[in-house]
Amino acid sequence: MVAPPIAILVLAAGRSSRTAPAHKLLACDAAGQTMLARTMLTALNSRANFIISVLPPDRPELGLMLSTSLPPDPRLRLCTCLLYTSDAAD
Repeated sequence: MVAPPIAILVLAAGRSSRTAPAHKLLACDAAGQTMLARTMLTALNSRANFIISVLPPDRPELGLMLSTSLPPDPRLRLCTCLLYTSDAAD
């Protein structure tokens, strides 16, 4: 029996209003790695067939940080949240 494909969806399109002004996904740990990069690296080390990260359209630094800090992987897709509004909840 063939196992069904597995997808990991990382939702990173919130406003982080509770941790403002710093975006919690860009906060560095003791090793200097951001929470978002650590989460994505964990996903890349999994056996998932697809890894999708949903990012807010008004935070291009999140996509830039991921594209420059993660190893190339054909399973990885960075997407912008198309339904994002400034009134969206975290």
